[in-house]
Amino acid sequence: MIYGIPLFRKRVAPRCTIADSILLIRVIRDRVTSRKYLPMKERSWIDLMKVLNDNKVDTLICGGINTEHRQLSRDSGIAIIENVVSSDEEIMKAIKNNTLRPGFGFKESSKKLTESTKEKEAGKIPWLLHNSDCLDCPDQQCLDGKKCALASQLAFMEESKESKQILDSAMDISLEEERTLCRISEIVYFALGLDYKKIGVAYCVDLSEPAEIFAQVLRRFFEVFPVCCKIGGQMLADPVETRAKKIACNPKGQAEVLNNIGVDLNIIIGLCIGADCIFSKLSDAPVTTLFVKDKSLANNPIGAVYSDYYLQEVSNS
Repeated sequence: MIYGIPLFRKRVAPRCTIADSILLIRVIRDRVTSRKYLPMKERSWIDLMKVLNDNKVDTLICGGINTEHRQLSRDSGIAIIENVVSSDEEIMKAIKNNTLRPGFGFKESSKKLTESTKEKEAGKIPWLLHNSDCLDCPDQQCLDGKKCALASQLAFMEESKESKQILDSAMDISLEEERTLCRISEIVYFALGLDYKKIGVAYCVDLSEPAEIFAQVLRRFFEVFPVCCKIGGQMLADPVETRAKKIACNPKGQAEVLNNIGVDLNIIIGLCIGADCIFSKLSDAPVTTLFVKDKSLANNPIGAVYSDYYLQEVSNS
């Protein structure tokens, strides 16, 4: 029996196609006789299947796997043990102990989480500092105005004048009781409260229309500087057919333009994941996001959190 396990950093890859290596384990009569790590240079399902078939793998041990790839594996005569969450060493032990099964590792992860909570309650601060998880906090003392065990160990820096002004303006808006403001109204009130004059809009070309409408609203109160994600017009090495997609995204260029203008606030509209990270990191001015691009959910990504269909899709991707 030969097991094939797609790994990402020594753990079972959550998706087979992000694996950086494949662990091959040969088992004879419930005894591991050999193991071998093969680097994955190309991360595609075709390359993975070639490795599995070339090495005569009988069983694929994996994290999430979609319906199509599950069927392709079975058509190739490869059995599947899926939804596994473990390190390579834990997999080895499970195979030796004959305890490997679909879903292996989830119960163990839950047990570790329970143990971690006990450690928090016992006041093991060094563990807390490296494994903070406010969602797992047993008492949420901060909501009663008290410092928790984690916060009491942190040397908070004294707030800068800018940070204090920003938080004061944000609190004024969040505590508004007379009316419920939409996000656009909140941005306007926030910027007016801080006496901002120049507003940058870093937008994706796919959301040009809402960006234009939003810019027109802002221009009633501020100088507005919209900068497109394709600024600079750098052609892709392997361009695709549509005009806009022939040009590379340039979040660094967007940040540089708005930094040179000297805007007081930057607003992101629909920048792709990753591009928004680069822009936010390089921006001299504070950054907030108005619209997030979500091609599947009409730019409403929070919808996936409340949808079993989309959550399952993530698990099986």
